Amino acid sequence: MLEIKLEARKGYIYNLTYHLAWCTMNRQTVFTSESRRDVLKDILYAIAEDKEIKIQELDIGEDYIHLIMNCRPQHYLPDLIKSLKGGSAKKIQIRLPELQEDLQDRHVWDSSYLIIAGNEDITDALNKYITIQHQYRNR
Repeated sequence: MLEIKLEARKGYIYNLTYHLAWCTMNRQTVFTSESRRDVLKDILYAIAEDKEIKIQELDIGEDYIHLIMNCRPQHYLPDLIKSLKGGSAKKIQIRLPELQEDLQDRHVWDSSYLIIAGNEDITDALNKYITIQHQYRNR
């Protein structure tokens, strides 16, 4: 279960929770091994730390990413998404050059994404959705 916690800074208190999801280009199944998913996980957590994003939940499938994250009000959401998707694509190509063969020299990520602003009312539903997706993939 996700912990709902208010953050406090000088002059404001907040909790901004987002569910972000995106797919590989043409839904190609490229994250087929645990080692590939571990590399991607490391990359996403490093980007999140650099951008001061807290990833609460992360599910990496063979052709998709689902994450629940918290960020500060000063963060511009399109820039965070660009950092996570674009930054991870560049680092994936460096750390997993063999993926280029699987991708047939296409981009790693599709240009589209899903973003849902969460709060206490829907965060449990988002967490349950990610858990179900993870269980379904591991059958």
